[in-house]
Amino acid sequence: MSKIFVRAWVEQTAELLRCLRRATPTHHWDTLDLEHLIEEVVDLGKSQQRALQSALRLVLSHLLKWKY
Repeated sequence: MSKIFVRAWVEQTAELLRCLRRATPTHHWDTLDLEHLIEEVVDLGKSQQRALQSALRLVLSHLLKWKY
């Protein structure tokens, strides 16, 4: 997905989720792009895991340099 398309998709999906949260009479479950929503959530989780691993490696390397 292109960045422009992703941004529009995120905004549209967020608005649909807000509508569902407010429990309005019109439910939009059938219009949610669940396939891509799931994919994005999974990718976000992977991205955050990689960022955490990178930060931990950096901290460990600094601790080792400090100790030795």
